[in-house]
Amino acid sequence: MESGRPALLCRIEHQLGKKLPLLFKFRLGSVEYVDWLEGKK
Repeated sequence: MESGRPALLCRIEHQLGKKLPLLFKFRLGSVEYVDWLEGKK
């Protein structure tokens, strides 16, 4: 489903990333699984 708008968790990550001095990420699963879903490996 492509809507042209980032998903809710992506928007929250982006907002927190602008405010916090450290990298903050939400993951629904292991790093390897999320990387696979995103096509990184």
